Amino acid sequence: MIYNTYNNLKREKTIIELRIADYEEEKEKLRKLAKIDGPSDMQAIDYSSTPVQTTSQIDFSYYLSRVREIDNHLILHKVRLKK
Repeated sequence: MIYNTYNNLKREKTIIELRIADYEEEKEKLRKLAKIDGPSDMQAIDYSSTPVQTTSQIDFSYYLSRVREIDNHLILHKVRLKK
């Protein structure tokens, strides 16, 4: 792609950097939803407070496929950023 002005090049670079940051953030959120960090510490049960519903765990195969897609996008964007 041929850039007509320096401002267009700067704008394109900013957009790519924002996309990279968004993909990294999405990977972190998926990691938390998949709960791949292993079991958490034991906690005491507090019967005096109202019950709190925890989020359910996402399917591990979905996690793997989505992270693979994100990694492919990250590679493409980082290569494009270097050009």
